[in-house]
Amino acid sequence: RSVSIGIRTPIPNYEWYSPLRKFTGWEVVYGNLDDLIAEVRSIVGDNPTYITFDLDCLDPAYASGVADLVPGGPSSADARRILYGLKGLNVVGGDVCELSPFYDHDGVTAANAAYLGMDILQLMSHAKGQFWS
Repeated sequence: RSVSIGIRTPIPNYEWYSPLRKFTGWEVVYGNLDDLIAEVRSIVGDNPTYITFDLDCLDPAYASGVADLVPGGPSSADARRILYGLKGLNVVGGDVCELSPFYDHDGVTAANAAYLGMDILQLMSHAKGQFWS
C-alpha cells in the first residue's frame, strides 16, 4: 500500500505493475482535500504507516530551498491540512526530505520542514498501534 501526494513532474503511468495511488499537485491545489484525505485513509487502513514528506512537492513560494523548483504545487497550509487529516492512522515513522540549505536564503523552507516534521511526530504520538513505551 503506497500513496504519493503532490506529484507535478511527468512520470510514466506505472499502474500496470504497482498499486501506487498518485495524487497530482493539481488534485491537491484544486481538488477536495477532504475527499483526498478519506481516500488516503481508505488505502492505508490500520496498517503500520511511514510518512515521507518531500519538500519539493510544495510550491516554490513555500519551499524555495529545494533542488528542483516546480511551480504549481500545494501550499504549506494544504500540506499541513492533509497531515492533520491523517490523525489516528497507525503512523510508526516518518521523515522530511529534500531541504537544500544552500538555496534556502530566507529560511522559509527550513521552517516549513520543521513544522511538517513536528506534524509527523504528532501523528506518531496519536498512532493506534504504538511500538514504543
